[in-house]
Order: sequence, then structure tokens, then C-alpha cells
Amino acid sequence: MVTAIGRDIRFWSVQSLLAQNSASQHLQEEPAPIQTLPQLDAGATAVAFHPDGSQLAIGTEEGAIYLWHLTHERFAQPLKGHTAL
Repeated sequence: MVTAIGRDIRFWSVQSLLAQNSASQHLQEEPAPIQTLPQLDAGATAVAFHPDGSQLAIGTEEGAIYLWHLTHERFAQPLKGHTAL
């Protein structure tokens, strides 16, 4: 699972979250992400996985699209210039 809050993009293990939630209902521990991506230049407005699961596309407030390669763990050159809403 992935979350995008502002410039922070985080990956989570759903199984770990469910296990931690059921085991620590009374402890109120904050779960830890399995990976946090480098911060973007602008806040994220959308995220989507490629159908084959190899990449994550992240749209930003400034109109750029960043592609994160999950196997190589790096960003490709951002796609900039999108102006449609």
C-alpha cells in the first residue's frame, strides 16, 4: 500500500499493519512504513501503480509526473508541463 501526504510518499505492508493493529490495540503504537521515498519538489496529488507493478506514478501540484521504479528504487526523469486539471 502507498500513501501520499504532501511531499512524503510512503510504502506500507498491509499484512504488518493488520497484525500490528490486532496485537497492539491497547498500546496505540505508530506503525512504521517499509520505505519512504525521497521528498518531491511539490506535494503529491495522485499516485497509481503500473499494471505490472514495476513502477509508481506520482502526480504533483506543480503539474509534474514522477515515475518511481520499484525494482531499481530510483526516480526516472520527471515528466513536466502538464496543465490540465
